[in-house]
Amino acid sequence: NYFKNTRPRGSSGSNKGFFAIEQITATTVIVLVAFVLLMLHKAGIMMGPRTSVMAKAITSPDLQWFHWAILAGVAYGIVAFFSVFIFMFKGRTATFAGLVNRIRSLVAGTTATLLFALLFGGKYPALSDWVSLGLIFVAVGFMTRAERKRSAELVRLSEL
Repeated sequence: NYFKNTRPRGSSGSNKGFFAIEQITATTVIVLVAFVLLMLHKAGIMMGPRTSVMAKAITSPDLQWFHWAILAGVAYGIVAFFSVFIFMFKGRTATFAGLVNRIRSLVAGTTATLLFALLFGGKYPALSDWVSLGLIFVAVGFMTRAERKRSAELVRLSEL
């Protein structure tokens, strides 16, 4: 990553500061973009199906679903916030951690889709969703083998 690759070779440093900055920046940008889109929509400058749905969801939420929306949002926020910490373990590579982070997201999405289908009569995950999940698990298997070899080498070299 940029933060790691711009440091001089041999310098001691931690990516923890980078991830804190990344989380704070991402949250700030998301809130600002949502606010700007809402203001543009209210001013009539940016109208359309996507901004209309977003504006309606923010300005007049459906009270029947409000508690479910809060529960889903809080659960998603907690998982999203803490998932970044997987990158902070010493010796962890962005390749492996990124794949694990994506599989966490894919499993969560597939689980949510299944629960929605079972509890609320929604659509079940499509065949392509199951194939994607299977391919990700195969990739994790290969990456796990490579990661174990790399970690063993780092331990042997006393870098981990």
